[in-house]
Amino acid sequence: MADTVLITGEKTVTVVTVGAQGPAGVTGSSVPATTTTLGGVIVGAGLSVTGNGVLSANGTANLPFANLTGLPATLALHGITDGLTAATAAAVYAPIATTVTLTGTQTLTNKTISSGQITGLAPSATTDATNANNIASGTLANARLGVSNSTLTYSANTTWSADYLKVATLPLTGACNLTISGLSAGGTYNLIVKQDATGSRIVTYATAVKWSAGTVPVLSTAANATDIVSFIYDGTTLFGTALKGFA
Repeated sequence: MADTVLITGEKTVTVVTVGAQGPAGVTGSSVPATTTTLGGVIVGAGLSVTGNGVLSANGTANLPFANLTGLPATLALHGITDGLTAATAAAVYAPIATTVTLTGTQTLTNKTISSGQITGLAPSATTDATNANNIASGTLANARLGVSNSTLTYSANTTWSADYLKVATLPLTGACNLTISGLSAGGTYNLIVKQDATGSRIVTYATAVKWSAGTVPVLSTAANATDIVSFIYDGTTLFGTALKGFA
């Protein structure tokens, strides 16, 4: 295409602009880059070009992790931390590993167990060989060790579970035939016998006892009198003696 330009002296000069691919020997300006062409060359798929002629490749590439080398071995070396120090971990998480559970077998050392924390034990659990071996150390409430005093319920035929109550009180309101059960070899047992306001209540023994001097003691008969009958069991024989007339 020809453009007409007015020059001084009223002469005209024809200026011709030709493309980069003009006739041989003719030069001109290059075709500018656009977002779809680069100097007249069409940009292919996956490539793009800016208005300044910068060519870029588009898309993503997947690199197998095994092909990456020289990476930090821990999250901390990547700059990723959870704020948990070694000291905190030892204080918070280490005790969890030693927490007593409701299942499985665990050993308790230097532990104190209150009476309300033990359930499911039979009264003889601290005296029979099988269960006693399961309690190697620690502190059990007196009621489980059988040393707590408790008042027996009177009846004409009363049973004293001595394995559970090594010290018991028997209030008499009539004659009583006493059976002593749950004896353990080496055990000592004490029975506090109290007369009522009437007195003269008699106690006989259904359990075989060897008495001091070979004689069954005659307990106090006075109203509201108190006697203590003591027993020792050697695994075969139950030995008994009585202290009378406590005022």
